[in-house]
Amino acid sequence: MKTMNIFKTLALAMLMPTMLLTTACSSEDDLTNNTVNSQPVAKKGYALPVTVNVSRQGDKGSNRASYNESTRKLEFSPGDKLYVEGSHIDADRFAGTLDYDAGSGKFSGTIYTESPYEGTIDDLLNGNYATLLPAGYKSYDYLEIMDEGYEAHLGENAYNSFATSKKLGVEQLSYETGSYTSGTGFVLEPRNAILNFTITGLTASTNVTATLSDDDDWTPDIEGEVTTDGSGNATFAIGLEGSSDLKDFSLTVAGNAITLVSSSTPLAAGKIYNINRSATPVVALEFVTFTFGTNTVKVATMNLGATSVADGTSCYGDYYAWGATETFGTVAYTAYNAGTVTPTTGHIGGYSQANAPYYENDAYIKYTSASDATLEAADDAVAVNMPGCHMPTQAELQTLYAACGGTGTSMTPPSISDGAAYEQGIYWVEGATSSITIGGDEYKANGVLFVQDATHHVFFPATGNVNGTTLYSAGSAGNYWYSSLRTENISNAYRLNFSKSFFGNRVDTGSFSFRYYGFPVRPFKD
Repeated sequence: MKTMNIFKTLALAMLMPTMLLTTACSSEDDLTNNTVNSQPVAKKGYALPVTVNVSRQGDKGSNRASYNESTRKLEFSPGDKLYVEGSHIDADRFAGTLDYDAGSGKFSGTIYTESPYEGTIDDLLNGNYATLLPAGYKSYDYLEIMDEGYEAHLGENAYNSFATSKKLGVEQLSYETGSYTSGTGFVLEPRNAILNFTITGLTASTNVTATLSDDDDWTPDIEGEVTTDGSGNATFAIGLEGSSDLKDFSLTVAGNAITLVSSSTPLAAGKIYNINRSATPVVALEFVTFTFGTNTVKVATMNLGATSVADGTSCYGDYYAWGATETFGTVAYTAYNAGTVTPTTGHIGGYSQANAPYYENDAYIKYTSASDATLEAADDAVAVNMPGCHMPTQAELQTLYAACGGTGTSMTPPSISDGAAYEQGIYWVEGATSSITIGGDEYKANGVLFVQDATHHVFFPATGNVNGTTLYSAGSAGNYWYSSLRTENISNAYRLNFSKSFFGNRVDTGSFSFRYYGFPVRPFKD
């Protein structure tokens, strides 16, 4: 293949693409029209027309960003570009930008080489690298001849790692790189993790500024503006390089410091993290101490995400799959004991096995044996969302159960009547249809009451469970995750289960369920 000699071969200096790369170019550069310091930059070199196939590694929402929820793939779209660069024994250094063509499903454009080249494109590109620049991800690339030699540049704007909606975040911030294989094309792998934020408790219909800062001051702040909806919610997305530790970052929205995580949380490239936080200062949870023998536990009076102890559905809190630190959907109650779930981005189907944490290629790849049978802090919804607390182990819940008079692992709790005093025991509370008062406290929900004595008691509302996109049995049954895996069948994890039925009430501390089910969690203090 002959190439057109359009400049004299010069010595080459090449800048490799790097996440959040800093170059000598001004921040005032026009990143879409190939200008530097407001001056046009000519692409120069030996011009080669190129058309290539490009594919992506992975298609599961659990391990990469998803754009098309029906196919669970992040698809290419018009405006996507592929920046190609590398070297060849004959062509020397080369670089160029290829545009996506929706009709052919391929990327086409021109590559410029330092030296004349007459071989095949397949041989030229083999083993060299490309970077996907999704539509809307501002960047610039160019070739230029300078006095000291030949340069090829790829610059990426670190300040554009912010999108004003979750959808745009998935589309624009999924930075990817990969190498070329002869006969196959470029195979890309994700480099970014996508943080999808929903911040509640803000002033309705106003512009607010959100800033993600590296607490070690290693990288520049990522900042953007977003307009809150009529309920005072702000939704936006931020892209961070995979392997970044979220504990090293802090978030400020409209001047409010937002707690992100309480422990080390390394981000996985290609994964979407749905992070729901409130800008309203959280009322400090109360904890009740229970003691049985030499064992002591401190139990929160409310579920994670709940806003009341026993006032209707406000005491239910959020629903989590086992090992997930964010919810897979938002619940809309269609009746006191039922509801529907709207899945969050990347979790089509809601609480399903396909969405279960660490479930890939029809198998679980983490928490698979007795050696890793307890959730790590980074996979514990309570530890991540509530600093200083954790999800209970099965043994810790058993301490609460025994302190309140429970024996074995299961029992039949008696119903407690309106006006009763607090006395040691485990009771079924029926307060949903007509509230009842116990020891001077009002209960407007059904559930189980654990009482050690008059001053040591906690209520677990009957929250039901979420399977797929449906809430079942709320008001008649309760399920709460432990942090303990059932090693006899790693598809299951242990839970506290209780219910009221025609066949009698039941509380079971040794029950278990599929890891992908959505249950609430109760914080225990560290």
